[in-house]
Amino acid sequence: MKRVIGVALCLIVGLSAAAAAVDLKIQGPLFVPVAYISEYGKIMDKNHVILGRIDNDGIVYDVNNRHLGFIEKDLTVLNIHYKTLATIDADGVMTDGQGVIIGAVSDTKVANAAGRPIIRYEGPEDKRGILAYFFFFSEGFGD
Repeated sequence: MKRVIGVALCLIVGLSAAAAAVDLKIQGPLFVPVAYISEYGKIMDKNHVILGRIDNDGIVYDVNNRHLGFIEKDLTVLNIHYKTLATIDADGVMTDGQGVIIGAVSDTKVANAAGRPIIRYEGPEDKRGILAYFFFFSEGFGD
């Protein structure tokens, strides 16, 4: 009987740990999964193949550990040469380095300047992983 209880407890603990480690799913405009971000900052494609990562300081690396850029805590996106790729204001409006509106970020999507969704997700508290995927590992706005 002790073994049965022990096995049941192990299953409960294992299943709860697996449920806690759910990856953030990023979907395309038609709700088809295109990428995943793990709770540890790993950025993966739709097949869970690792593309790169973002660390706790917002530094973005590719799969070969080469530095690609930065996502600041205020959601400013910088390339490796510290050139501003985008800034996001308090309302989620995204502008490029010259101040031209290029899109918007909300708790559920990144949209282009016309308001059409580019990617969708279930609102993460820290959007830096989403921005890292969008600017460094996806086609972005398709330019």
